[in-house]
Amino acid sequence: MNNATPLGLRCDILISHHHRANGGISETAHQVTLMHPDLAELTEKRAERQLVTPLCPATPEAPAVTACLLSDMTIVAWPQDLPDDDQHIGPMASGAWIVCDNDWRWTSLFRHSQPIALHDRFEIGDTYRSLSI
Repeated sequence: MNNATPLGLRCDILISHHHRANGGISETAHQVTLMHPDLAELTEKRAERQLVTPLCPATPEAPAVTACLLSDMTIVAWPQDLPDDDQHIGPMASGAWIVCDNDWRWTSLFRHSQPIALHDRFEIGDTYRSLSI
């Protein structure tokens, strides 16, 4: 049984002037830790040949997020720790993006170097309905 601390890729959060986190990760954090099952293997393969920046654990300052494929062309990231109740709707876009533009593993995972949307916003049903009218 493996009890090792999960490790991920440290990524920067980018926000736009439309940013509305509503209590999401991007309201206070400037970085996230991207968790992905292929990261450890990618790192091991390249580490044999050259110096590689080590993967790191998630922290309160850089919480864990997971990449999710929404469609053939749409990849987003959302928090690993989701609200555990029926009252919250989400995750949804907040106007924040994540990127790791100085690490080859980002391009290896996503086949591009562009930021991906961070869906870290949650709303309570009444708020969601009132803003959706």
